[in-house]
Amino acid sequence: MKHDVEFISYDGEYPCLCMGTLVVKIDGQQYAFGMRDDNFTKTNIKDKYKYPIFWESSGGIAHSEDYSDMLAIGGNWVLDTYLSSDKEEEEFLEDYPEEIRDIEIFEEMIRLMNKNIEEIPCCGGCI
Repeated sequence: MKHDVEFISYDGEYPCLCMGTLVVKIDGQQYAFGMRDDNFTKTNIKDKYKYPIFWESSGGIAHSEDYSDMLAIGGNWVLDTYLSSDKEEEEFLEDYPEEIRDIEIFEEMIRLMNKNIEEIPCCGGCI
């Protein structure tokens, strides 16, 4: 089934761009995904519509051979590989309400994040 997914906002910012709150509209209902409770207050979304983070940057940290220099390398937004590699698709989707338990919805949200959020999401804030 095709779902209507619309990007509303994302408030991640330096130095932890990957830790913001994503607000989207899925089939007319607004949902928030993220990690920090203070972000949910700003979005005025009721608790029943806030859910865990499901993304990460495909970028990372590069270093010199002797680890004396570190450099953040950018990448696209992707589904969280830690979650998706340790769990089967059904287990991954259990963290979310039944009406959005469709991996295609999550893939569309990732596509919208790449379209609407800073092109190089790895900021090095996790160093």
